[in-house]
Amino acid sequence: MFDQKNTPPRIQELGRELSAVGRSAVIGSAIALGLALAACGSAAGTPSSPASARSQSTEQTAQKPVAVASGEAAATWDQVLAAAKKEGTLTLGGPPQDAERSVIMKFRQAYPDIKLEYTGTTSDQLMPRLEAERAAGTYAWDAFVGGVSTQYPYIPKGFFQPFKEQVLLPDNLNDANWLAGFDGGFADKGKKYVYTITSYVTSLIKVNRTAVPESQLNTAQELLDPKWKGKIVIYDPRAGGAGTLAMSALRRELGEDALPKLLVDQQPVLSTDKRQFTEWVVRARYPIGIGVVDPYLAPFLDEGLGKDVKTLPTRIQVLTPGSGGVVVIDHAPHPNAAKVFVNWLLSKDVQADWAKTADTNSRRLDVPAGSPETKPNPARLKDYIDFNSETGNPFMRETQSLSQKLVQ
Repeated sequence: MFDQKNTPPRIQELGRELSAVGRSAVIGSAIALGLALAACGSAAGTPSSPASARSQSTEQTAQKPVAVASGEAAATWDQVLAAAKKEGTLTLGGPPQDAERSVIMKFRQAYPDIKLEYTGTTSDQLMPRLEAERAAGTYAWDAFVGGVSTQYPYIPKGFFQPFKEQVLLPDNLNDANWLAGFDGGFADKGKKYVYTITSYVTSLIKVNRTAVPESQLNTAQELLDPKWKGKIVIYDPRAGGAGTLAMSALRRELGEDALPKLLVDQQPVLSTDKRQFTEWVVRARYPIGIGVVDPYLAPFLDEGLGKDVKTLPTRIQVLTPGSGGVVVIDHAPHPNAAKVFVNWLLSKDVQADWAKTADTNSRRLDVPAGSPETKPNPARLKDYIDFNSETGNPFMRETQSLSQKLVQ
């Protein structure tokens, strides 16, 4: 949604206009689909959609409980699972976008005795809410899946449980199964609380190549050309997330002048509505998108749209987990259910489903890459810039602060 308080009227109007167009398009599509089905009769011979085919290829395994070998680990797991079923509920915050959300929803089929209460939210939205609730003595959340960059200030406040203690199954702890080993997934300096399950390399800048061919725009420096004024949409860098990450990379590559030139001189549209913001790039209303990540594009690609939306090459290569960060909340009301969820999420089958459905890459090395072109090179991990890690995060937070001052 737009930030009505801080968003200029022109941008708010565009949002309302597009929403109205979107509703009409949905109604029209539904009518057309109904007529087509009526004409065709039985759907037995009708090819499945890309989204359906992709989902069916992995949902059968993702919907199953994790397999546990016999022995001490199995006995411990059985005890935790029994306690989780007795708790009966898992309260989870997670990605609002469809791709990752659809994978997490399969937990309901895998463990029907544990009611999943899911809220689509981002870390920068949930953490202040969680802080206010805890100050009032309310402990309502078990875990959060999503971005990691805003979580570090809450570590010394005791908001999270040690993550590795939640992982009970040997296969999930096996270093050979993970990029840089299991501990390589920790984003916090102490390697204890903030864990990442996905990793990909990107510039987070997408261009609709039907509207803007490579001959006109093929470097980050060319984004500053006045001819792109009013043709750029940015995931609002004041709000954190992918927009702040992308602007941090551009600031590092192009210098300090990049922020005022892009955020002020180029008169971009700012949005925090992930689907709408991405759709503008897909439909070339604003053919240049800063802060667009592959999982945002996934639903459009499933519909046969956005195939001409390509990544803009940049000198700076950013390593990011995207929405693949996980924390378990301290004083979780359903601690055993949280353990069951974490072990299910880290399992091979679910990670394969996550990577394929969200067009991203799991850190598990024993599942296929969902986005081979953005898969990190294990030999070059130190060459990438990770603004999302606690070590690299100060530069990103500074970019966010500068953006807030530039765009009132």
